[in-house]
Amino acid sequence: MRKFWQWLLLAVTGLALMILSPPLAGQAKEITSVTGLDANSCVIKDAQGKVYSHTAVLSPTVKYTINYNWRIPNTTAVKSGDTMHFYVPDNVTIVGDRSFSMVANGGLGVIGASTIADGSHVGTVVVNKAMELGLNRSGWIRIVIYPATTVTPAPPAPTPTPTKPISMTKTASWAEPDDFTKINWELAVNSNGNTLSHPVIVDQLSSNQTYVQQSTVVKDASGETLASATVVNGSKVTIQVRSVVNSDLKISYQTTTNNATRAEIFDNAATYTDDGGHNASANANIDRDDEALTPDEDNDGGTTEPETPEPTEPISMTKSASWVDAKDPNKINWDLTVSANGHQLLNPEIVDKMTPNQSYVSDSAKVFDSTGQAIPVTVTTSGTEIVFTIKGSYQSNLRITYQTTPDQASSTETFANAATYHDDHGNNAQATAQVDREGDPSEPDVPGQDEAIQLLKTASWRDPNDFTKINWHLTVIANHNRLVNPLIVDEFTNNQAYIPGSVTAATSDGTAIPVTETVNGNTVSFKLTGTFTENLQLDYQTKTASDTGTATFDNAALYEDESGNNGSATATIDRDGAVIEPEDPDKTEIGMTKVATWVTPDDFTKINWRIAITANGNQLVNPKISDLMSPDLTYVEDSATAIDSAGNTLPVSVNVNGTEIVFTIAETVNHDFTLTYQTKTVTADGAATYANAAVYEDDSGNGGSASAEIDRPAPEPTPAPEPVPTPEPVPTPEEPSQPEPGQPEKPAVDQPNGSKPGQSGSETPATKPETSGQVTFPVSKPATTLPATPALKQPLLTSSKTLRPVSSQGRRLPQTNESASTVAILLGLLGLSLTLSLGWLFAWRQRRV
Repeated sequence: MRKFWQWLLLAVTGLALMILSPPLAGQAKEITSVTGLDANSCVIKDAQGKVYSHTAVLSPTVKYTINYNWRIPNTTAVKSGDTMHFYVPDNVTIVGDRSFSMVANGGLGVIGASTIADGSHVGTVVVNKAMELGLNRSGWIRIVIYPATTVTPAPPAPTPTPTKPISMTKTASWAEPDDFTKINWELAVNSNGNTLSHPVIVDQLSSNQTYVQQSTVVKDASGETLASATVVNGSKVTIQVRSVVNSDLKISYQTTTNNATRAEIFDNAATYTDDGGHNASANANIDRDDEALTPDEDNDGGTTEPETPEPTEPISMTKSASWVDAKDPNKINWDLTVSANGHQLLNPEIVDKMTPNQSYVSDSAKVFDSTGQAIPVTVTTSGTEIVFTIKGSYQSNLRITYQTTPDQASSTETFANAATYHDDHGNNAQATAQVDREGDPSEPDVPGQDEAIQLLKTASWRDPNDFTKINWHLTVIANHNRLVNPLIVDEFTNNQAYIPGSVTAATSDGTAIPVTETVNGNTVSFKLTGTFTENLQLDYQTKTASDTGTATFDNAALYEDESGNNGSATATIDRDGAVIEPEDPDKTEIGMTKVATWVTPDDFTKINWRIAITANGNQLVNPKISDLMSPDLTYVEDSATAIDSAGNTLPVSVNVNGTEIVFTIAETVNHDFTLTYQTKTVTADGAATYANAAVYEDDSGNGGSASAEIDRPAPEPTPAPEPVPTPEPVPTPEEPSQPEPGQPEKPAVDQPNGSKPGQSGSETPATKPETSGQVTFPVSKPATTLPATPALKQPLLTSSKTLRPVSSQGRRLPQTNESASTVAILLGLLGLSLTLSLGWLFAWRQRRV
């Protein structure tokens, strides 16, 4: 017995010493399987999105970003505290120590902390526990940087010496070898040592093709893209290069054929002029014959089915109206075109609502696909509503034509139709059109009406001390013409962007006119509804893509209306880089925090999210916050509000795409502001953790990220019902109720488990436990709320959880074998060891007695 106690005590003591000893310092390992963080994978961009090489000489006054897109394979084991490194190209210098939270895709939220030292070309990422169990581990790094000061700029190019007059050549080719509907046109202007001052190229297209909007690209001999503006007037394309060029030029653009099939010849004739008096011309053509449209019968592989086009954008629909006979306005042609844009149109249905002053002409509806093939259509009418039903699946565009007649033979009226499209694949589109009729066809001509309209355009800086916003002013001089539903299409150079909602329109006497704006890349369209005989004024604004630097900003406007009036105008404004102070690389970055709370303490289905942005003296231009939700949350409609520190409510628009919510504030904010919104849980109860990770960016180049999470406790368990106690049996004469002498008296209380005397008492009691020993659950777990810090001068850590990256002093990384339960285990082992020691001492003394 004595040896047993000795061996048992020795085993327990050894176990206690092993656990009490300092934990082994687990070494953080480098994640070597990560891709996308090497210097070759780094992409250098400017504010316009232009990509620069790793050997390019970067401008000292332009702000750039370096961008990485990283991924870790699912088979790689990752632990909290592991590291990975990203590498900066040699022509880039990091100014100031940088540290920021890193957010991953796929709902993982903040996955670690990133640091890079001033002037270093190697940055470190320390990952946290969010990466241990995650799949599809990928994300991005985006850092605002400034060019290396050690790069010596290239010497200025010598002034060229003219050798002979300029010349120009032109070529044409199909954009795709198997698609004979889109043509690449290329113009090469050979300067031959001459200076090309503001070149203008006028290209006359053949009538069987159409210019592709925004396809013009102008480059100099070094490959740098130059600002240009393109104006299309019918089949004439005018390309303006607003630069002085001392090298050759290369201009390219595209056209599409008006017919998808048919043997045709497509030709273009271009002429060149510039401010220096130089002239040149060039022609080119390309043929499409029947052989190009016939499959190769000798191909052993058989007929190859055309590939299904990938959707490029949502479907769209356009609509137009015209009189069948302009001299007899008693029947209207309506023309609808549905652009598939790569989508499958399954069982399309178009519902067209007419104004009540017209009626549908029976059997006038016809439907065609893009090849001109007729498609069956079913037409039903109900009052002023016409429904066109098309059965089948279509990959190409559809065209629907039909006719209506006015209910009155002659009167001054407007006839309008509004069409909506939908199909079984969930595609939707809308389009409207209208046509006017004058009541007295014999009304005499207005004097001077034969004179064409004029379009004038000017540009000015919105603020004489702010060279980032431009006012554009358009004047339409009617010259006694009727301006019916004017449309103005304005194309601007790619170094500026339209400011949404900035357009206003008015007549010459100041009467406001409703205007509808449509933005498509570098083109904005303004639609005015109504008929006007007086002059019109149109004003709008654009914002420069960069805040500094010498630049020329061009806009080219084209006017048309339903009366057949046409006009065009251009305007230009220059910015001198010398008058603008370069951006301070030492400015304080913005701060961003995020917290979450339950809307009501006893309802665990709705969550308040609060994002605080600290400007730190920065100007926040058009802030955008992208928030990635947990997949078991849904956004509560109309719950978003944004308020700045001055108490002003900011206009915020919300776009929900799956688990991503994008909040956009379309204005410049000069104060700190707070964005709040709500989400709803998919399930009503059950223990869960809900996390959201937000990323901030704006047009001033500011960026930040923050995340927050909130826990929902499990529901409180329902206590078991208290059992009815079993009565004690009445004693019999053979079983005396009194104990025998020397035996303890039986207690008068029930047995713990309600058993009869003599049964085992080791079973689990079934009675309700006392209140003092009952496990209780909190009503809600309070979320961490950070105090507002409007006066902060340093960037806030962009997470509600403090991230601690590895410091330069070599502090130990968090160890994966440390746990909060270690204290409880140690206390239990110490108690057991003490008990065994006392037991062994007691036994030893008993043997000596």
